[in-house]
Amino acid sequence: MNMSRIGTYSEKNYRLHFEKSFDFLTFNKHLIEQYCSDHKIIAGDCSYIPKSRKHTPHIGKFWSGCASKAFIGLEISSLAVVDIDNNTAMQLEYKQTPSDLNDEESRIDFYLRQVIEKKDQLKQQADYIVNDGAYAKKKYVDGIAEQTNLHLICKLRKDADLRYLYTGPRRKGNGKVNCKKIDK
Repeated sequence: MNMSRIGTYSEKNYRLHFEKSFDFLTFNKHLIEQYCSDHKIIAGDCSYIPKSRKHTPHIGKFWSGCASKAFIGLEISSLAVVDIDNNTAMQLEYKQTPSDLNDEESRIDFYLRQVIEKKDQLKQQADYIVNDGAYAKKKYVDGIAEQTNLHLICKLRKDADLRYLYTGPRRKGNGKVNCKKIDK
């Protein structure tokens, strides 16, 4: 309604155009090809959007990294291309994270599915995908390695359980890596 007040078209005209789907991924790919260098990586992350509890679809409890706790609102999962030479990033795609996932599917499954569905388009842009520590889960890491041709760069979580690769006879200790005192 606000656009019809200051624009040249009627409210009905704006509503009809917003009901049509638009291929943002292809549009953004053309922009990236035109304005970005060849030295690129893909970045994936989620963003919390505060929202009241009215009639908004997929409203739920999502993690806010700024406040370091969960709030009621919305979440979007984004994939972007980072141009390393020009120090810029351009969005490829946003997807709203559903709040009502079934019992067999977690949010990590949703994030992984977003990458797998677009794996061919992502591979055309870069060979590496970068995520923060929230994605450092076995299911996500294995899914990227097995189902895409992308290489994952990911920060480990604080509670990551690293173990030394050891194939010799069993010895005393549990084989865990102490990050403060690494045994080389």
